[in-house]
Amino acid sequence: MGALSLLPLPRYEKPVVRPEYQRTLSRALVCYPDASRDTDPSALSRFLEVAFRELRGVLPSYTRVEVAARRPQPELQGAGAGLHLVDDPEVEVELWAQDMGEPVLLEGRERFLVASPMPAAMGPASRMSVDRKRLAELVFGRENVVEARFVFEGGNLAFDERLVLVGGNDVSRTIAASGEIRSRRLVLEEVASTFGGIEAVEMGSEPPSPLLQHLDQAFVLLDDRVAVVCRIEGGGLEKEERQLRYYAGQLRDLGYQLSFLDHGASDLTSYRSSINVVPFFDREAGRKRVLLPIFPGELSGDATVVDRKALLGKAARAFDLYRDLGYEPSPLRDVTHPLGGNTHCILNVLS
Repeated sequence: MGALSLLPLPRYEKPVVRPEYQRTLSRALVCYPDASRDTDPSALSRFLEVAFRELRGVLPSYTRVEVAARRPQPELQGAGAGLHLVDDPEVEVELWAQDMGEPVLLEGRERFLVASPMPAAMGPASRMSVDRKRLAELVFGRENVVEARFVFEGGNLAFDERLVLVGGNDVSRTIAASGEIRSRRLVLEEVASTFGGIEAVEMGSEPPSPLLQHLDQAFVLLDDRVAVVCRIEGGGLEKEERQLRYYAGQLRDLGYQLSFLDHGASDLTSYRSSINVVPFFDREAGRKRVLLPIFPGELSGDATVVDRKALLGKAARAFDLYRDLGYEPSPLRDVTHPLGGNTHCILNVLS
């Protein structure tokens, strides 16, 4: 593939992305992934049935779920669902809908922004970038998919009304993929212009830990310039602690009011993140909500309903923190953490 183009982008008077906490979850995207060579298809089907049943149980009744899948999936069907069958055998369907791209508004019309394709020399990442674009075109229509001139994954961008925060590893990948964008400053200028001219800020000072590859594993932005940041209790993860402290310092300097949510080292190494949540405004209930993943060991043994009374440890602290910040938590059992992600990773809120 050729180098990234630097043709001028149009400038917009307002940002073209709504912060997640302003979205209403009217539409969302989920992906039903293919089984790998090492995966038992029937076991994968049972696993995903639980994952998506939990998710559907906490979505607003008005949510339309766009489903990208190889074949019809009964657990994802029903009222308010749109099925997009992937009939191209060359396109791999992955679980992480969030990383496919970012919904944007261009000239008053809804579009879906995908990353610039990476050259073949970058290995599996190149194939993934091509598959994500093809899948987006199948779901949204080729005419509604826009290709960025920088490399990104949706979980590695965070927005408010005035800023777009970008994971430093995406900045590095853009430079590696491009024959023209050779400085970090130029990458940030490209990101800023794409999203309406709002300020783009690179997060981090060194390559991120494999346990914190994306910003949505480290912090979540809420309204009123509030950020909830992961903090490690008990020590044992020096690189991750340093990364999180640096993020917290950047967010504080950018004017955010910080709230910290303590995680144990085993939470990070097992990808049990209570930061990987989905904030939104429930238009039917007229209040702010947050979808909150709950992990093994965080529910009392006799619990039949996942509510505040049944929560233990970190889950109880997380529920209380989000509630105190003005959000009604909707807890759901998380089963996707063994694969490396949680609720925010498997759900792309489109509007």
